[in-house]
Formats: sequence, structure tokens, C-alpha cells
Amino acid sequence: LTTVAVLTIAVSLILVGLFGFIMINADRVLDAVAKDLRITIYLAEDVTPDEVDSLQRLIANRDEVDSVTFLTAEDDRARNVALLSSELLEGLDEEAIPGQPAIEVQLVPRQRTKDDFATLNAWLEELTHVESVQEAYFGADKIRILFAVIDLVRFTGVLICAIVLAAAIFFTFSTIKLAVYARQEEIEVLRLVGATDRFIRAPFYIEGAGAGFLGSTAALIIVALIHSHLESFVQERQFLNIDLDLMPAGMVIWLLCGGICLGLLGSALSVGRYLKQ
Repeated sequence: LTTVAVLTIAVSLILVGLFGFIMINADRVLDAVAKDLRITIYLAEDVTPDEVDSLQRLIANRDEVDSVTFLTAEDDRARNVALLSSELLEGLDEEAIPGQPAIEVQLVPRQRTKDDFATLNAWLEELTHVESVQEAYFGADKIRILFAVIDLVRFTGVLICAIVLAAAIFFTFSTIKLAVYARQEEIEVLRLVGATDRFIRAPFYIEGAGAGFLGSTAALIIVALIHSHLESFVQERQFLNIDLDLMPAGMVIWLLCGGICLGLLGSALSVGRYLKQ
């Protein structure tokens, strides 16, 4: 039963640590994506220079706009050509690649919330009603989906972590409770000779803290193995230059302290309940 308690504490700490890692890195990715945003506003083929200047001034007056650049149809075509691979361009007439006048809008780099994206979408909806504007391309919908998915994962993660932490406390509670009942006679003798409740509780607290320490140590070893394999998979197999930090200093301290606290809490509940009887 003690082994089960140790393993339960280890699994609970691993799950909490992994969900924390996912949340931290997901928020970092969202911040990086949300900070560097561009909007492409495609114009009609027969747009006049005066209409372009008027639109640029209108867009540049927005607080969230950092810079505005006008692209001719040739500039847009050259940009589209640069996005295609050499295999696709082989034997293809570049004049066949579409291109039309456009205004490239660079937004001010900063962190953004879901409300910011709703405001930007409302503004772009207004722009599409301008006569010389054909379409406003902005990938905000994908980012809003990411926000929704991360919110769902966060809610699910908190729920699962609460359940596994409660299970860890329960198993520690059961382990110490059986240990208490196995030593009933010793406890009664200690009470008869004048031992205080604090003196009686101390060995069980040590046992609970020991189970928590073993569980947190096992969690640290497993998380370290996961970190090394995950980093190798991302960088060597997927060729992604992403620096994953699954075990920051705060995570190591949290795992160690969290395991000991879980063990102590289970011990305190079980011993305290027995001594009150």
C-alpha cells in the first residue's frame, strides 16, 4: 500500500507538471504569434493613387497600426512567387501567378487578448465596405481557435490535476491510517506514559513525508527522461529549433515540495482523525 501511495503521488506530480509545462509553452506560443501580426488588404485592380493614399492615412491613424506599406500588383506577384518552391515554379509562367494591389499593415507588437481580436475583426469588417477594398486577409480566426483550445485544455487540466491530487492524498491517508491502526497498542502505551499528541504524530508525519519525497523523486526522474526524449524528438527528428524547458528550477522545487506536502497532508488527516476518536 505504501508503494501504491508513492506511485500515486509520483503520477499526480508528473501530470500536474506536464499540464503546467503545456500551459506555459502554449501561452508563450500564443504571445509570440499575437505580437507579430500582419493584415493584408487587397484592393480593386482599378484603384487610383488618391484612393490608396486616403486608405493608407485612414489605416495609419489607428492606434494598433505600426506601419502601412502599399504593394503594386507586381509586388504582390513577386511575393507570391517567393512563397512557392522551386519545384512548383519549374516550367510555370510567372505571369500566371496571381497578383493584385494590396496594402500591408503591420500591427504594433504587443500581447493581445480575445477582446483585441474581436475589435480587429470588427474594424476589418468596416474596411471591407470601402468601395476600393476587395478583401481583408487576417488569420485571427485561427488564433481565436487556439485561444479556445487552450482554454479547454486549461479547464480539463485543472480538473484532472485536482482529481489525481485528491487521489494521492487519499492513498497517503489510507496508508498512514493502516499504519496507525497497526500500532494502536503502542499509541495507547504512549498515551498512558504521558506522551503528547504531537509526539505520537511525529513518526507518522515522517512516514508521510518520506512517501511524498520518494514520490517526488520518482516524478523528477520520469520528467527528466520525458524531457530528454521530447527534446530529441523535436530537434533531431522534426528539425524544429525550439528550446523546450520542461524542468525549470521552479518546477523542480515545486515537485519536491509538492510531494512532501501531499504526504504530510495525508498523514495529518489520518492521524488527526484517529486521535480525535
